Amino acid sequence: MLRGIQCKILSLAVIIGLLPGMVGITLTYLGVTHLFKNSIGNDFHEIARKESEYMRRVIEKEIDEVHSLAISPSIRKYVEDANLKYNGKGNEETIREINSIENIWPQLKENSPILRNIMNNELAEYVKEYKKGEGEEYAEIFITDAKGAVIAATDKTSDYFQADERWWEEAYNNGKGGIYLSDVDYNESAKVFSLDFCLPIMDKPNKKVIGIIKVVTDIRHLFSGIINVNIGKTGHSDLVSSDGTVIIDAISPPLSWKISEGLISKITVSRGGWTMDKDEHEISSIIGFSPVEWGAKFSASSLGGKNWYIFVRQDLSEAYTPIIGLVWKVSLVGILLIGIFTLVALSMARQIVRPLLVLQDGVGLIGQGKLNHRLEIKTKDEIGGLANSINKMAVELENRTNELEFQRGELEETKNYLKNILEHSADIVITTDLNGNIVEFNKAAEEILEYSKEEVIGKPAGEFYLNKSERKNIMEIVYKDGRVNNYETTFKTKNGRVLYVSLTLSQLKDNSGKIIGTVGISRDVTAKKNLDQMKLDFMYMLTHDIKSPLSILLGLSTMILDGKFGSVDDKFIEPLRSIYSSGRKISSLVDNCLTSALIETGKLNLEMKPVKVDVVLNSIIKLMNLQAEKKRIEIRTDIQKSFPDVMADEIYLDRVFINLLSNAIKYTPDGGEIRVKGQITEGRVKPHKKYVEISFTDTGIGISEEDIAGLFNKYKRAKGAGRIEGTGLGLFIVKSIIDLHDGEVDLKSKVGEGSTFTIRLPLKKARG
Repeated sequence: MLRGIQCKILSLAVIIGLLPGMVGITLTYLGVTHLFKNSIGNDFHEIARKESEYMRRVIEKEIDEVHSLAISPSIRKYVEDANLKYNGKGNEETIREINSIENIWPQLKENSPILRNIMNNELAEYVKEYKKGEGEEYAEIFITDAKGAVIAATDKTSDYFQADERWWEEAYNNGKGGIYLSDVDYNESAKVFSLDFCLPIMDKPNKKVIGIIKVVTDIRHLFSGIINVNIGKTGHSDLVSSDGTVIIDAISPPLSWKISEGLISKITVSRGGWTMDKDEHEISSIIGFSPVEWGAKFSASSLGGKNWYIFVRQDLSEAYTPIIGLVWKVSLVGILLIGIFTLVALSMARQIVRPLLVLQDGVGLIGQGKLNHRLEIKTKDEIGGLANSINKMAVELENRTNELEFQRGELEETKNYLKNILEHSADIVITTDLNGNIVEFNKAAEEILEYSKEEVIGKPAGEFYLNKSERKNIMEIVYKDGRVNNYETTFKTKNGRVLYVSLTLSQLKDNSGKIIGTVGISRDVTAKKNLDQMKLDFMYMLTHDIKSPLSILLGLSTMILDGKFGSVDDKFIEPLRSIYSSGRKISSLVDNCLTSALIETGKLNLEMKPVKVDVVLNSIIKLMNLQAEKKRIEIRTDIQKSFPDVMADEIYLDRVFINLLSNAIKYTPDGGEIRVKGQITEGRVKPHKKYVEISFTDTGIGISEEDIAGLFNKYKRAKGAGRIEGTGLGLFIVKSIIDLHDGEVDLKSKVGEGSTFTIRLPLKKARG
């Protein structure tokens, strides 16, 4: 314990001392590096700018010197005399004469009269003497006449005829003359990397070109000022063209390498500055650069149409040498301070650890269960306060432990109480884990399902279902909604007996709300099912026994009213209509009772097929008109013709229309009005579907808001309808049948003004 805390205190002290030092050194390094880098970059840019000025002056000086030769009277006089040989000769003769020499030129020896005349004439001696005076800077000088033929040269040229060369054409400039500087390249004739200065020799009175002078300079001597720039061990200057070629530097041969495209793209869009990049050896450098801006006017194609830039560069490792030295000095001071800080921290750590040992021993005893132990530390610092807090905690733990013991006893009693309830419940109670395997199986489950608890624990609960796959469907509902209520299904006992049960199954969660399984309560409803079947059988028998004679009665009354047995005395017509109307009511009542029973038992099966709603509705309206006429009620229709088909059971759809029209007639006072409207619309619950909508609006007594909510329940009737005959089954049947059709039912009503019942049936293509 002592060593552990001491180590932590020391580590913390070192970190606290080291972190500011490291941050300080880092910030110093970054700050100084930034300032130093900017300073070096700006200095290098200034050097590059001065070098570019120097380069401009060198080039202009050379142009001036070559121009002084071109305007020399003696040179001009010699060239004029040389051109006299073309007087009186045609162009073809001149070309033949020049070509005759051009063809033998490569084979001419130094002692040949033609070559001696060119290299040893008065003008040749003059330019040789001039070249000698310039030293090694001039590699070659030669002069051509107005036709491009060489008339004087310091050395034998590679060709006699020069007028077909680019430099000659640029300097000649269609006889107007122009200054042309060649691109730097290796000159095979002079055997040097050269920059050629080509200027016209002009006829002063006529300002026409009479000859061309070409001076070939050795760039190693011409640009010696660039090569000789040195900064430290790695710093030097480069002359670079805008295509990235390094024309000359102090290290590599001329034109031997290129700078990166990224670097050249930086400098070509700037008037000068500095940047950082890698050299040809992938070594990071700081680079100052400046473009060479020409004052002299020479042709646009000079220098290969490229711009020149001066680079001044140095390796970063050498540039940062002063910074690294500074960092080492700061680091040494920091290390010394950290050492002193560590010694001080070690002394303080020992003073802190001693009372902590007392804390350690005391907490250990309390942790072993000796809650009556108290720490004896009397210091007035945080450790003394901690000891007091631990003592208080021990008191609280002691009290809390006693309280928990009491609560545990109560919890055990509650557990036993709930277990007794579970065991003595008359319903089947089964709990399962997340895998659906049985965890709890109460006594009622043992008695009803005829399995012992030991036989089923750990077994799948789905084994009890008559249809074993039904368990999966029920569980999908539980996982989605959290529970399923009063779900009727069938179990199979151990002895093969089938049980009808009403199942309520819900998720079982722990104290944190995590789902750990399910709990299901199943009530045996086999007797109720059998009773429902008996009731349904009775309803079928009752329906048959009542409707058979009733059908004969309705048929006979209809035949008599239609005159099938001859004319009927007027005094018998009204009684016959009453007989027919009463028979229809009895038939409807019997049908409603049977339909209600089928709905309740879940045995109402629909025979779905395409149905023309408008045809069915019109036939029912025609049928119900007799009943409406007795109360002088007018049924008005607004039904769209040629409705699309809906998938429906036509018999039960008849029942819906009859019930709604019968109610409207029943609750509308004499002389009232009923409006039936049919249209295509969108659903309310499912607005994305298309529906056939039929609405029945009456001018009856209306329904209050409090009655509307439960009006579609079985045997439910609105207040104020007590004197009007009815069973309370009609709207229950309407709602149930429409629901089975995946349709919708709406009701809007106002007391004293009437009601509107609306049904919606999905179009044939919208089903599903």
